Amino acid sequence: MRYTTIFTLLLVVIFLFSCQENEHPEMLQQELGDLQEKQLEMELIRETQGLRAPATQKVSDPQTPKLTPKLIRTAFLKIESDNAQKALGQITQLTDRLEGYVSKQVVNNYASYIRVNLSLRIPSKQFDPFLLSLDSANYHFTEKKLDVKDVGEEFLDLEIRRDNLLAMAKRYRQLLSKANNVDEMLQVERELQKTAAEIEKAKGRLSYLSNRISYSTLNIEITQEIEQEKKENKGPSFFSDAADSLSAGWDGVKFLFLLLLTIWPVWVVGLATFFLIRYSRRNRREES
Repeated sequence: MRYTTIFTLLLVVIFLFSCQENEHPEMLQQELGDLQEKQLEMELIRETQGLRAPATQKVSDPQTPKLTPKLIRTAFLKIESDNAQKALGQITQLTDRLEGYVSKQVVNNYASYIRVNLSLRIPSKQFDPFLLSLDSANYHFTEKKLDVKDVGEEFLDLEIRRDNLLAMAKRYRQLLSKANNVDEMLQVERELQKTAAEIEKAKGRLSYLSNRISYSTLNIEITQEIEQEKKENKGPSFFSDAADSLSAGWDGVKFLFLLLLTIWPVWVVGLATFFLIRYSRRNRREES
């Protein structure tokens, strides 16, 4: 009975010690599973709501930014001018004065017209002053298109998603330090790499939108028609007619000479026939 009791106590001690050793890996797997589940929920929300990530899905709980208008403004202007180069210089100077820049410039010179294509980036706060300055310059606009797009909702969603992913990456790094073996480390590192890629993607989109919001885009086409010189309709003089006649006669001589050269086989056959007939007649006279 005594030995049985001692053996039972040893089994209980070994069981408790084993449970204590396995407690840390089980907790690590549970935390990793929770983070993966939250990330899956974020992906489902993103697919169904177009990058929407409600505050209830946030891993951390920072202050939620407010939804404000974020406007991207673009314009296309088509101008007809009597002097395309002058108009180009004036528009370029106006762009520099309003702290903008020319992102693209193409000048095409054709036989009947000149076309200049400009792509300008203007600070958004100077967008309206730029258009007013063009209107006051009395340019002849043949086409004018303005477009305003509010990306405030997308911008807010991207900020929330970025913050969620940053908090998740921080938690993954904490779990990485608690990994008990190589398999756990590799599993956490894979999830951390996926999260880092999503963070960079969100940051890149935010940077692109910020640039489009801060600087408006204006595409301008300037066209100048080139007047063709009209020759005076004067009657031809005697000497000009004589010169034209001599030129035409000489052209006729050249044409006839070239034609005779073209039919040289006919000349060869004709000459051979002539000499044969002449030789035949001479023989007949001698015989008679």
